[in-house]
Amino acid sequence: MIDQRIIKVGIEVNGKLHEYESSRGFRISGSGSKSANATQNSFEATITGLNRETRDYLITETSPFNESEKPKRLWLSAGRASTGYRQIFIGDIVASEHSDPPDLDIVIKAKTGAHAATRVVTRTGEAKTNLSDIASMVSEDIGASLDFQATDKLIANYNYTGGAYGQVGMLATSGSVRAYLDDGSLIVHDRDRPADGRIRILRLDTGMVGTPKITAQGVDVQYLIDGHSDIGGYLRIDSQFNPAADGDYMITKLGIDVASHGDEFFYSATASRL
Repeated sequence: MIDQRIIKVGIEVNGKLHEYESSRGFRISGSGSKSANATQNSFEATITGLNRETRDYLITETSPFNESEKPKRLWLSAGRASTGYRQIFIGDIVASEHSDPPDLDIVIKAKTGAHAATRVVTRTGEAKTNLSDIASMVSEDIGASLDFQATDKLIANYNYTGGAYGQVGMLATSGSVRAYLDDGSLIVHDRDRPADGRIRILRLDTGMVGTPKITAQGVDVQYLIDGHSDIGGYLRIDSQFNPAADGDYMITKLGIDVASHGDEFFYSATASRL
């Protein structure tokens, strides 16, 4: 029996979440990418099957010209009918539009931290401030929870003025760590060590798609989506067809491709050798 894939898009407007599921007849597809650095994660979702009233409402409410103190957010969850949904992307909506006729689609583009990037903040630290305290301050400024796993250290004369999200990059540079926003969490860990709690063991029987390709830095590999976000995490490859790629890696970039009525339902990982 086929374990049916399921995809759900949530669109948050003024604190109210509107959900659209492939299991209820909507055709949903999209692609995006995540990075284990300060680059904003992005995703573009296409929903087919909405009536005109709903499409017009979403286009109007998510327009960047519709000013609101609350960010408009896109939530993407995916999984299998047997295991249910797992969240794989959250981001602030930056654009939405109708597709070209005769299709009756709505296309929504989102980025992490887009709303925080527009808010100007000024922060001045002590002569020496713990990296963990700076990370806590940054997470508060960008409205994210904090997952701090890095070796703590003292940072001298931390000063910043600019868009709140820009502090993520400054945090990484100041502390020589990896710092990135992933689905509402600011994750900070040592540059040469994967994030704890994000482990992927890849073999043919655990979702690997095709053959991993060796690169100058590590490996590129595709695998089926099971809902987990592994960016910044530990990857172990056991390949039947390319044993030269076997070994331990850290995922530094993660592509996402999903479709409720197509072949796409996989992650594309770029990983560096440990």
